[in-house]
Amino acid sequence: MDDIKQLFFGNMSEKAAKIMEEDMEALGAVRKREVDDARSSVMDTAKSLSESGELVLPGGGEDDELMY
Repeated sequence: MDDIKQLFFGNMSEKAAKIMEEDMEALGAVRKREVDDARSSVMDTAKSLSESGELVLPGGGEDDELMY
């Protein structure tokens, strides 16, 4: 779990990461079911945005590579 937290926080600004970490500490433990429900909601939203073309979800194939 710490590896995932480090990856997540590593992609945020220092200030945002500190605020998020403080919020997580203040909330304390969370039921696994609540985590699963939240994760499912995020994935449903991402899929919906992808289907409408507002979000690009890479599929890992060469054709999905973004060029700038």
